[in-house]
Amino acid sequence: MKLSEFHVLFNMLSRKKILYRHKIPTNVVNTTWAVKHFLSPSKEMVDKYIGSPSVEAWEEYKKLYLDLIKIRFSNNPLPFERLAKQAIDEDVYLGCYCPTKINPDVYKCHTILALKFMEQHYPDLDVVFPEAESKQLLLFPSD
Repeated sequence: MKLSEFHVLFNMLSRKKILYRHKIPTNVVNTTWAVKHFLSPSKEMVDKYIGSPSVEAWEEYKKLYLDLIKIRFSNNPLPFERLAKQAIDEDVYLGCYCPTKINPDVYKCHTILALKFMEQHYPDLDVVFPEAESKQLLLFPSD
């Protein structure tokens, strides 16, 4: 059984793959760059990383994305607070197209970075990370 199957008593925040050209379920928040959500990366960031994925490119993407959401949070924490409240009231998933052929590692997706950010800022929130082959939780050493 996957860890997420045990979350029956508590609501949670997690992530889910959005299927291209499919209807997005109501409990999945589209955070792709195209929708301009407060947790969305910029198109330029995505294009640069996807255009030449590498360890170095991921490290740069990760830094730029975390800097971006820190600024957004600092400028206006209200949407973050609403998301945290919603995830306490019901299961909520951050949606993205990853993993893909170009980016097959779910742990190299902005949704993982966003989940970690939310977990750090809202410690009472039940944040569930996906099962993945890489399990690269070294994204945030010293946690």
